[in-house]
Amino acid sequence: MCKNNIKNSSLEKIYQIVNKHNEEHPLWWQEFIENIILNPHITFINHTTLIITLYELNIQNLIILYHILKSLKKEKLITKIINKQEFLIIHVNNDIVMEYLISPVKWINLIVYKYLSEKYDLNCLILSPNEEENLRFIYQGTVYHFYTQPKRQIQSNKYHKHIYLYKDAYIKYINLLDNQLKYVRNRTEFFKNFKEIIENNI
Repeated sequence: MCKNNIKNSSLEKIYQIVNKHNEEHPLWWQEFIENIILNPHITFINHTTLIITLYELNIQNLIILYHILKSLKKEKLITKIINKQEFLIIHVNNDIVMEYLISPVKWINLIVYKYLSEKYDLNCLILSPNEEENLRFIYQGTVYHFYTQPKRQIQSNKYHKHIYLYKDAYIKYINLLDNQLKYVRNRTEFFKNFKEIIENNI
């Protein structure tokens, strides 16, 4: 039996923060990760330290930055923030938190994982070591493969379903067999659409 490998108190806090921001400001977390943290012109990354160049940010991104940093600091995922005029030096609590701050897709995995954990047996939900595949979920003899950046069209069959997750304002997923696109704005829609794939054998 497969075992999940995503249980951690820090990840639970990250999920709560991401979920909260996605509900209140749908694009903010994605903007924070992709256009601030992962922008080499703005942020220098060194182990568990982030150095952010403030003068490179527009007003909206400054608002996003300080809003999310406040949430991370409150949950002690960030241990210290040092303001050096045009720079912010941010000390991240641990390597696990840092991994989720510097990855463009891990937060998506975390949301999907938490959504599925509410309904399904997590002994059969794992993170895949395959760079192309993000999550693998086994249910009633069928393996559901989740991707954020698939490099090729993958054929689904009775025993393997391939689902493409888009990182956008809301989670969207597409079944790669028939290009059926689903917009998922909340847990209710996520489970409704995922249930359709399972029950209708899409």
